[in-house]
Amino acid sequence: MNILAGVTIPSNGNVEVEYSNIFNPSSFETRRKIGYCTQELSYYPNSTVYEFLDYLAILKDITDDGERLLEVERILDLFDIQRLRNKLMKNLSRGAKQRVNLAQTFIGNPQILLFDEPTLGLDPVQANDMRIFLKKQAEGHILIVASHILPEVSNLCKDLLVLDEGRVIANELSKDLSVDYCQRNILSVETAGDTKDIEGLFDSYPEVISIDTILKGNNRFVMRIELDKDADIRKEVFKELNSLHMPIHNMTLEPVTLEDLYEKIDTFGEIPDSKAPKEKGKIVDFKTKRIKKGDK
Repeated sequence: MNILAGVTIPSNGNVEVEYSNIFNPSSFETRRKIGYCTQELSYYPNSTVYEFLDYLAILKDITDDGERLLEVERILDLFDIQRLRNKLMKNLSRGAKQRVNLAQTFIGNPQILLFDEPTLGLDPVQANDMRIFLKKQAEGHILIVASHILPEVSNLCKDLLVLDEGRVIANELSKDLSVDYCQRNILSVETAGDTKDIEGLFDSYPEVISIDTILKGNNRFVMRIELDKDADIRKEVFKELNSLHMPIHNMTLEPVTLEDLYEKIDTFGEIPDSKAPKEKGKIVDFKTKRIKKGDK
């Protein structure tokens, strides 16, 4: 993302916008077409929100005082942060700082918008509102979003790329990822005992799509149960494991993420298909994330 924004010079290759290399010394006008929302906001702690946005407008070469005043006011209104204009940056909450971070991306109305974890620090309502806002902005801009939240990326983006240390491991996935998969949940349960005792235990549950069993050592293992949209079987899992006298050390229910997608591609070599038949339980080594020999 830093390379695309022109912040970091690549070791090889280049980034072109309308056939102009953004790293050429004479390409300032081209770089002005790029807005960048970093994952962590850098700011002068003792500046007010207005002063911070005004300073960034100057860096974007909006030097006319009247033009810059109108642009900063437009940004404050656009992101509904007028009430924060005179507050010091250091006194803002994490969510408020993120809104300012998102707001500064739009100064100068750049054609290309880069977002690194755009909803980081926002509460669920704010995050949903921001996704709706960004989706509307996509109609008149080019949006590039880096995020580990699969529903966020699949909702905002037409094309999806999975990278591993800069290497593309999956491309053009959005057409293969159904809305169904993006709305699934992962129930992660850490317990102890013999994995053979849970074989077929949840086969009768229609909500269960697949189960991966990850060994951790010391007789412990983690069940990662992939569930249909809105499904929650925590009570049932508690009863089943209690009947087997298997302790529950930890249990969490979270939406499926890009990390889950990456692990499926990296471990099983395939893109999840919502219409595929249910998978049988797999025993996976915790360190290598690979299926143990003898399991299919």
